[in-house]
This record gives sequence, structure tokens and C-alpha cells, in this order.
Amino acid sequence: MKAALLIEKGIDVNHMDGGWSTPVMLAVSAGGQYNIALILLTSGADHRIYKPKSNTRLIHIVVGQERISEAWTPQQKAEYKQLVKWLEDHGESVVQAKADIERWRSWSTTTGEHHRKMDAEIAQRKARVAREKRAAEPPKDND
Repeated sequence: MKAALLIEKGIDVNHMDGGWSTPVMLAVSAGGQYNIALILLTSGADHRIYKPKSNTRLIHIVVGQERISEAWTPQQKAEYKQLVKWLEDHGESVVQAKADIERWRSWSTTTGEHHRKMDAEIAQRKARVAREKRAAEPPKDND
């Protein structure tokens, strides 16, 4: 399989392309290649990466794929279930992702509401991550 060969050769499985997607995000969104997504994840791809200027992560992209599930082959359905299970086993929540997507869709794009509220959510997330990082750091020795 080409993905396994690329990983073996040292591809950066977390590279963000010009379209603001990582390889695992592309595998999910481009043709429902859920088996490739699982290979990338088990090879170290980070499922927690956010798309820039957004709170969208892999779990949101995966959940968004459900809208095209009628077109999936039986194999894709099975691989999708495996992918969702992997994500849930690694701390993701389909329920929370669906709630996020529903909330984001409720914001008006014509009034600028979506932009303002998304910017506020991103700022809150970044502040939370910074606090968590500081809390995890060992105390500084002042000698």
C-alpha cells in the first residue's frame, strides 16, 4: 500500500497543506478513504490538530461524512465504524462533535456572527491550552 510506503520513508503525517488539511483529514474528506486514515493514525498522525482559524478537528470532518453514508460501499461503512471507534477510544466524542457542528451552523455568516463567535471560541481554546501547558510545566527553580 502506498500510504504505508510513504510512512516508512518518513512522510510527515501531520503536515498541513495549503488547503489547511493534514493527510489524515484529506484521507477522510477526499473519497472516504477511512482505511488510509486509520493507517495514518496508527502511524502517529495527531487527531487533535485544529484547522487554522477554526475549531475544526478530524472528529468534525469524520462526523460530517455521515451525510454521504448512503453512497458508501459495505467496506467503507465498516472502515468508517473502525475509524470512529479508534477516535472514541482516543478521547474523541461524536456527540460533542455533532453539537459543535450544529452550533457553528446556527451562526449567521451574513451578519458576521459566525466570524465573531468562531474567533471567540478559538481564543478561549488557545487560552485554555496555554493554561493547561503552564499547569503541566515543572516549577521553575529560582536559584
